[in-house]
Amino acid sequence: MMIDPEKLKKTLDALVKDPALKMKADGTTFCNVGLHRAAKFFEYLGFTKKNGEPFMAREIIAFIKTREAGWLICAGKQAADFALRGGFALSFMEFTSDPHDHVAAVYPAKMEMSGSLGCEVPLVANIGKKNAVMKSSGAYPVARGECRYAIYVG
Repeated sequence: MMIDPEKLKKTLDALVKDPALKMKADGTTFCNVGLHRAAKFFEYLGFTKKNGEPFMAREIIAFIKTREAGWLICAGKQAADFALRGGFALSFMEFTSDPHDHVAAVYPAKMEMSGSLGCEVPLVANIGKKNAVMKSSGAYPVARGECRYAIYVG
C-alpha cells in the first residue's frame, strides 16, 4: 500500500513528538511501539501479536527476515526512495550483547550525508533514547556500521 508522502511525514512528525513514547526514567524505550503505530498508518498489522500488543524489536526483525513476511531487505537508498514514494520502509539493527534491538520507520525525505559514516543515509523517525526525525546514523551506534533497511513489498 502506497500513501501520500506528505501525510506520512505529518504522521511520523506527530509520532516522534508523542509524549507517551518518551524514554522512561528507568531507561525503557518504545521503538517497537513507534514502528507498530507507523505500520498501522499503512494498515499493516504484521507486527501485532494475537493479543493486540506490538512485537518487540527483536521479534519485528526476526519476522521481516522470513521469506513469507513480504519484506525485502535492501540498501538505504532503495528504502529512502521507497518512502519518498509513499511506501512503508524501516531501518533496523540487531545487538547480540544487548537484550533489545532497535527499529525505526524510514522518513520520506532525501538522504543526507552522515559525517560519522562518510556516506549518505536515510532519515528515520526515531523513537528511543531521543525521539526525533534524524539521520539513521544518529539513531544507531555508528561504531557498528550502518543499520540495515527493509521495504514492504507485500
